[in-house]
Amino acid sequence: MLAGSDVAAAFDAAASRLVEGSLPRGLDGIAAVAEAIDAFVFEGEEDDAIASLSEDELVESAGALLSLALVDALGGTLSTREGEHRVLLGRGTFDAFGAIRDALAADQPDESLRAALARAEEEASGAGAYSQVVVAFEDALKSADAPAIRGHHEFHIELVSGAEVDLSRLQGLVSDSDALRKGAARIAALLSGAKPERLEFAEARKRLLPRLIGASFVERLGERFQELYSQPLGHDVHLALQLKFEDRARFVRLDEVTAWEAEGEDPVGIALVRLESARIRTQSSEIEPGVWMVNSRDGLDAARLLLPEIADAARCEARFATVPHRDALLLSDDLDELRAVTEDAYQSAPHPISCAIFELGDRLSAYDE
Repeated sequence: MLAGSDVAAAFDAAASRLVEGSLPRGLDGIAAVAEAIDAFVFEGEEDDAIASLSEDELVESAGALLSLALVDALGGTLSTREGEHRVLLGRGTFDAFGAIRDALAADQPDESLRAALARAEEEASGAGAYSQVVVAFEDALKSADAPAIRGHHEFHIELVSGAEVDLSRLQGLVSDSDALRKGAARIAALLSGAKPERLEFAEARKRLLPRLIGASFVERLGERFQELYSQPLGHDVHLALQLKFEDRARFVRLDEVTAWEAEGEDPVGIALVRLESARIRTQSSEIEPGVWMVNSRDGLDAARLLLPEIADAARCEARFATVPHRDALLLSDDLDELRAVTEDAYQSAPHPISCAIFELGDRLSAYDE
């Protein structure tokens, strides 16, 4: 799948494999996608450009072009979460890459693509499954006087408070509007203005994970930030803690950590141990010459900055590191190239953290020139 700090530029580059000259947008772009699928399935030998692509390359290129076309045709935006690319259409979500994959596997690719485009239009109009669930939840949050939605990606929701919610369980209720409304209300009630009850540490220790946050998050929370547990890591980056539940996550409050520590517990230490246990899932790739991105797609990549010998785990040699957003840890010996890639990744990120540079070594430290 696409890997790059600037998603829109990466999409343009991938889509350009299918057409010569400027990229067709809107309805013309959709038509170009249909023609590319038809050429690949039925007439690949007659089109050198299409014939030279593997099926995975066609999925990447046609998916990128379809995403860009739908952004223009239906007023959408691009979204990436844990390495998965989608098109956001109002409160709905559409997987253009999945649509291409399904069309290539179908007996009638053109019919499969038409059905996928109909689903995209439903999402844009508010009639799709994703959009119905998100809108019902948004209404429930307002009724419960709970924090508003900051962003969404399929059924994953982030609130302005920093809490995260998985609404997948509501998918089966779309055909029953009353049941959907009640289900959304039950979840929203858990996120109302009242403070969640403090967990016993025996339960919390199974759910604790570290989370790095930056200035934009602190600014967004305002005075409420003082209620959360955090400690400065360097520059404008703070270490916070999250409690990860099956279908939601929330930040740990300062009063919770104070109480656990008074009981002789070490919540930060436990969170780091749990992060260390995820080291085996660490994946990385060289996205620019000399710049490596840790992109394990599990929501923990930025936090992996805290792991000792992270460069070894990423199988690269690097003295410096940055955490432009939640799903990226960048490593390099080349400061200039690292700064440029970090800035691009930060500007295009849905969960930005910082452009600050850290120096790796026996002990992690903020880098000051």
